[in-house]
Amino acid sequence: MVINMKKRLIMYCLLMIILAFSVKKTLAAENADYFTIGGYVGLMESYAGESITDDELSHSDAFITKAEAAYYTNITYENTYGTSYDDKLYNQVKENGRISDLNKIDVSYRDSVVKCFIRGIMVGDSEGAYTQSRKFKGKDFLSVKEGKNILKCLKDEKSRRKISSDGQLIRTTKLPRNYADFPYILEAFPNGFYEKKFEFMSYLSNPVKDVRQKTMSEIIRSKGCLPVKGAEGWYKSKKSLFGINTFQTPADIKKGSESYYDFSDDYEYKYTLWNSENEALRLKWAHLVEDYINHKYSVNYKTIDKKWDKEMGKLIGISSGSNDLKQYIKNVKANKVIIELKQVTVEPSTLYNYDGYYMRAYVKYRVKSANSLKDLSKVFLKDYSGNAEIKVKNLKKGKWMEMIIDIRYGTNIVKTNATLNDIEDYFVVSKGVYDYDANLYGKMQAPVSGYKMAKVNSGEYKGNYRWVLK
Repeated sequence: MVINMKKRLIMYCLLMIILAFSVKKTLAAENADYFTIGGYVGLMESYAGESITDDELSHSDAFITKAEAAYYTNITYENTYGTSYDDKLYNQVKENGRISDLNKIDVSYRDSVVKCFIRGIMVGDSEGAYTQSRKFKGKDFLSVKEGKNILKCLKDEKSRRKISSDGQLIRTTKLPRNYADFPYILEAFPNGFYEKKFEFMSYLSNPVKDVRQKTMSEIIRSKGCLPVKGAEGWYKSKKSLFGINTFQTPADIKKGSESYYDFSDDYEYKYTLWNSENEALRLKWAHLVEDYINHKYSVNYKTIDKKWDKEMGKLIGISSGSNDLKQYIKNVKANKVIIELKQVTVEPSTLYNYDGYYMRAYVKYRVKSANSLKDLSKVFLKDYSGNAEIKVKNLKKGKWMEMIIDIRYGTNIVKTNATLNDIEDYFVVSKGVYDYDANLYGKMQAPVSGYKMAKVNSGEYKGNYRWVLK
């Protein structure tokens, strides 16, 4: 009886396999929207002008999956152009999970999938805005349209998509107006992410009405954007605010041709963060900010404890059990605060410099519970120094909030000319919670209350504008 049941089960499984293969063959014969394996291999061989493989599967009239197509595409590419590839980029894609479903693809095809990805020939599908990985969907069938596009990419290098040094898809059309301030623009990040002000723009005036043809940094350097009157002494230098040494956009840092002038100790540093050796450093800083945001926006009055205190203290560079953290934990418990984080994306290519280093992040969160939202210092943790502004527009319990924020890094290193490779000593200097809704092309607000914009009528900066006391 048991033996008969086993035989029946085996026969049933074999029948299902035969039926599945038969259905696939039938569909392939009836549906002209997808390539068969034999048809796709024939397309590759037609391009290569020779046989690319002699495996038995290559003659099948079943539909070809995208993973299988990547395998035959990679053979064709390497037979035509050689086997060399960017091994550092290859590792970045794998180590950073830029193909989110790579582990779901058959092991025998993964190498080909990654190589087709880094060469910009097969780049998968978007996972939505503010995401840093893409889905390859290796088990999906390859459409005729997709196959023709692959052939086009094989033939013409210009048709291949560009990939960033850390393995993300670059966008080259419909760019933000200030695209030149960045080393590249990423496919998954909308223009609004890039068109937000840099931190140094918060303290500068903008007298230019039409800025469509210029980046904001160009305007700052050439059109008379000056610090608040009376602040010059703080800079300890005659270096103009228009100069590169007072700030570096992400594009400036990418070029690596300019030094960083630290006004706090009147010393000029000569390093760059964009050579290949420092790729890991930028990613490490991005992870540091991500850890900080994950910690700050994952708060529950029922579970917050000394462990949370210790981890946050390490992230923001203060001692565990500090008065600030103790008071915040008391506030959370008394106000019954629960903050839920849905998404955080920190982008390493946005690294810029203004008396310190900043990196830009997208955050989506909601305050799920709180007795009161009137005093936001009793809802959100303040800057480590305890004096950051906390402003969030239209905050309501249960409402999902989206923010684009710039997070600053700090260090306790005091040695002269400390290099940025002293990463272990770097921590996050929080900017509190601030809804950065001001587009850099919008009206520049006064840096502090009590100031107005006025034209300079004499001296070195005649004809320019600056903020002055009302």
